Amino acid sequence: SRGLGDVYKRQVIDLDPLYLLFTSGSTGTPKGVAITHRSVIDLIEWACDALRLPAGVRFGSQAPFYFDNSVLDIYCAMRMRGSLYLIPRGDFLFPNRLLSRLREAAVDTIFWVPSAMTALSQADGWQPGCLPAMKRAFFCGEVMPNRQLNIWRRSLPDADFVNMYGPTEITDVCSWYRVDRTFEDGEPLPIGFPCENTRITLVDGEICVSGTCLSAGYYNAPEKTAAAFVQHPDARGIPERMYKTGDLGAYNERGELMFLGRKDSQIKKQGYRIELGEIECAIKACQAVTQGCCFYQAATQQIVCCYSGETDEKALRGELRRRLPKYMLPDVYYHLPQFPQTMNGKIDRVRLRQELGL
Repeated sequence: SRGLGDVYKRQVIDLDPLYLLFTSGSTGTPKGVAITHRSVIDLIEWACDALRLPAGVRFGSQAPFYFDNSVLDIYCAMRMRGSLYLIPRGDFLFPNRLLSRLREAAVDTIFWVPSAMTALSQADGWQPGCLPAMKRAFFCGEVMPNRQLNIWRRSLPDADFVNMYGPTEITDVCSWYRVDRTFEDGEPLPIGFPCENTRITLVDGEICVSGTCLSAGYYNAPEKTAAAFVQHPDARGIPERMYKTGDLGAYNERGELMFLGRKDSQIKKQGYRIELGEIECAIKACQAVTQGCCFYQAATQQIVCCYSGETDEKALRGELRRRLPKYMLPDVYYHLPQFPQTMNGKIDRVRLRQELGL
């Protein structure tokens, strides 16, 4: 009845869960992440202002609704009385069709994973002026190689490009960097600075996050929640929850936060500590490489390079010798026609290793 509905609404508070999202499970068993009303409201109020979204914004949605990148699309479009165009997943396999769809819908804003942006730039019609309505291109979920970003920047010189970072447990985004200067193809891109009402702390190099953005925890998994959401070491006398992301970071000379890769992707070979993320950055910076990633085979002490694109192994080896010290060079190369993808559009590393027998 109406009376019972009114009673229920009076009992709802901003700390109640708004939704439950399950992580992809790429680094273990999927976990249900509970996000509250307060966290989403805080994210959207920041995003609409900081990202300079206009009334009537027209989002082209790449992220499935079970992927946390969709949260920013959905709620920012609602808050700004805009439109959300749901792009069929199959379009990302056909860049020319995808390019036509974006033009026809006059999409002016996207928030995509870098793999999807890379796919679009392979369209035959990709050139300056190909997307006249596009004003804002945001990306998150993977490392954006500057070689690919530079392709976009040349074709959309007046667009606003923003790199964002954040795991599901912190309501999608906890740091951001508006691309405000020129980068060489082989340079890493900063993840920038904390979003409003967010604190980022490096603890032994690990990126740890505090603030309203934090999830309430993992559904029905108190032990996992207690292991990931811990007391901030600098908060004395009062509780302050901090989420341990498992990602490594460092500040550059400009005070910008740099993403260095996962803690579990740091290897030791021939006495050297090596970040596989640095090798991947070099692979993606090479000419004619579309996508790339690498693995470490501990049993054989070999670094394995997987790549797609127009280049061959000999040319790629030559470019990497100019970009990397000898001890970081891959030992084994696999040229792939395309990479398997997760349902979120990222490289499916688990499946790739299985297919290659690694």
